[in-house]
Amino acid sequence: MKSVLVPAFALLLVAGCVAPEPGGPGVSTVAPSRPAVPARPGANTYLVPATDQPIALDGRLDPEEWQGLRAESCLNLATTHDLAPAKQPSQVWMMRDRLWLYVGVRNPIAPSEPLRKASVWGENDAVELSFQQAGQSKATTYILRGYPSMRFQSLMLGGAKPKDIERLSQNVSIRAKSYTRDSVWTMEWRISLRAIGVDPASDHQVAFNVTVCKPGSQEMVCWRPSTAETWRLDGKGLLELAPQPPPRRIMVPGLAPTPD
Repeated sequence: MKSVLVPAFALLLVAGCVAPEPGGPGVSTVAPSRPAVPARPGANTYLVPATDQPIALDGRLDPEEWQGLRAESCLNLATTHDLAPAKQPSQVWMMRDRLWLYVGVRNPIAPSEPLRKASVWGENDAVELSFQQAGQSKATTYILRGYPSMRFQSLMLGGAKPKDIERLSQNVSIRAKSYTRDSVWTMEWRISLRAIGVDPASDHQVAFNVTVCKPGSQEMVCWRPSTAETWRLDGKGLLELAPQPPPRRIMVPGLAPTPD
């Protein structure tokens, strides 16, 4: 497998561990989910739909939470880092609410190979996400790598400073689940939009890439392949964020709704 490991002297901070669950938005009622906005096949832009319904971060990709998990609304990672067709394509779904970006990843693996859960990139099953302000090639690139063990790493390779890494690591949650019988594992992320440099109210585009390391089939599958490191963003991949959903109204018996 083509190595994409960075040199040993590169700065790397492991925001170690099973990530703490940040407090999500309070919920008093369950509102119907909004229709999913499908990805545009073959385009470099993925449309991230808004949701006003909470996601139970448990590693399971439940269609009821992920707006149906429709095939036409996913990013299909069908190409490897070195531009070959993927033997084991992965699928990615994304949503946003007023504060958080949600990322769900489904990863088939080679049936003859065990899931590798250690936290070493390039040698174990893992998911890498990278974000940057759209149109700002010199802006900080925020890089996250997550593993089936539910550990994650925040990297300083993209110009992030220690304070950026600390803020990001405190505002990320990750959960994963493996299904041995089906030779697949799934992962859910919840990431603070502000912690990756996004103003939830005004920013509508984010440069983005996602890469899945699959040591069993000896490949790195990507959304937007690159001849450089997998985390480098060249502007080819963009997230188009749907407008944030309105605040949830809490109906209290005996009280009239608050006027707008």
